[in-house]
Amino acid sequence: MTAGPPGALPDRARFPILARRSYLNSAAKGALCVAVRDAALDSLDQWDHEGAPWDVWLGEIERTREQFAALVGAHQEQVFVTGSVSAAFTALLAGLDYRDRPDLLLVEGDFPTLGDAALAVRRLGAEPRFLRPTAPASVTRTIAAALRPSTRAVVVSAVHHAGAFALDLPLLAEACRAQGALCLVDGYHGLGATALDVRTASVDALVTGSMKYLLGSAGGYALAYCGPRLLTHAEPIPHGWLGSVDPFAGHRGAVPRHTGARRYDAGLPSILAAACARAGLDEVLSWDRAATADRIRGLVEHCAARLVEDILIDPSELRTAGPLVCVRQPDPAAASELVRRLAADGVVTGSWQEWLRISWHAYNDAADADTLFAALARALPRRR
Repeated sequence: MTAGPPGALPDRARFPILARRSYLNSAAKGALCVAVRDAALDSLDQWDHEGAPWDVWLGEIERTREQFAALVGAHQEQVFVTGSVSAAFTALLAGLDYRDRPDLLLVEGDFPTLGDAALAVRRLGAEPRFLRPTAPASVTRTIAAALRPSTRAVVVSAVHHAGAFALDLPLLAEACRAQGALCLVDGYHGLGATALDVRTASVDALVTGSMKYLLGSAGGYALAYCGPRLLTHAEPIPHGWLGSVDPFAGHRGAVPRHTGARRYDAGLPSILAAACARAGLDEVLSWDRAATADRIRGLVEHCAARLVEDILIDPSELRTAGPLVCVRQPDPAAASELVRRLAADGVVTGSWQEWLRISWHAYNDAADADTLFAALARALPRRR
């Protein structure tokens, strides 16, 4: 089955699990699309029949670079490919000069990848500083107000992985430019379900993996946009043979690196993951972006309202950000138990620490919402 014509909303028949379950766990892993399954099988067949078709492998990688650029409003020469979001951020931060600007600004409680990457470059002179915003609505302005002349970069998620905030990226990027700092953004927790154009957002880097809202395989593939300000300031540490102008040259010392974002390309990523990423991106790009955003926004608002009105969730125990609706439980064990109960009732969700995560994508609909609320009413009888 091929993707529908451009401008279409998702065809639920292309996601077989939706015929059996209400799938609301795209924050962890997108529902399997028939096109992604076919791409994985085709890749295995190529391996079986052709052995090592390098032209096909490298073509898959280049196709994902082109697709990601189209998705975020960039040029493909501004995109690099690597094996994980962690590897991408480590490479980006390791390529910065901290001698005059040692300050790295992060948000406490953001996804661990960002803090780990920032802490890893302390040996290069970086001084990570973690902010604790007091309210979701104030996160962007809190970061902007904390910028200093010594700040090299802000490193932050566009959408928090457990619904704590969603940033006003144009506002944050403008504040960073005014202070001469870079704005490095993790888009993994919404990109594909929420629109993000780097020309409008004006961020200096945007990183994402393929396995969540972009529908790709279970890890092993990440893409990153690098803007001109970043490339001007960065001298990346070479960390992969595909980042050189001639990857197959024998005398490595004489082979220059690419001058654009490709200089960050690492070693060969998973070809199976590249094939799945390409198919997933094809699927997402075939949807109308405005219609997709409207559907997800409507589902999030509907879900949050009914959780309060029908399930009697206290609004203080509820978070919404991007495609996420999160409900606080007494502790992580209770959150995991609720995920298990819902799964037994045909609803796939996820959890992070004490938060139940309900994540909506464009292939979800009102029937999924009805099934969720019925299952929650049975799983949380104390609230009825």
